[in-house]
Amino acid sequence: MIHYTELFVKTTTFVWGAAWFTFSLAESYIVTLVREHFNHPAIHFIGVGVVALGCSIFIQAMIAMRTSWRVGIDKSTVTKLITHGIYKFSRNAAFVGFDLMFLGLYLMYPNSLTIIIFFLNIVAIHLLILQEEQHLKSVFGDEYIQYCNNTPRYILF
Repeated sequence: MIHYTELFVKTTTFVWGAAWFTFSLAESYIVTLVREHFNHPAIHFIGVGVVALGCSIFIQAMIAMRTSWRVGIDKSTVTKLITHGIYKFSRNAAFVGFDLMFLGLYLMYPNSLTIIIFFLNIVAIHLLILQEEQHLKSVFGDEYIQYCNNTPRYILF
């Protein structure tokens, strides 16, 4: 199951990146293919800010993780539980950063394609988080359970 979830995350993230790149190069052409939900420059600008915030949170998460950083669930490498830095506020700070970047893409290019990409990425990452939590419980036991009791999965919940 983990393999399929990781593949789902990789695929949806690739689609997000490809859409962002494509819209950046040919927004006016693509908008004729997929109807915009709204066209308000202030919201587009807010989208840029949301992407920047997401990137900042993601970078802070990578810095806090240092050598414990892994892509996917790695059962063969022993690491320590990271609870400092941005991880004091969220057990899944890197994923929160990704989620904000996905939301920012929609705000920058608000159409049916980007809203679908946004929701698919949110679902894919949430499924991966649920599996990662099970792995971390098995590796860190009570230390991870205590961390879960004190730190929200996302920023506010």
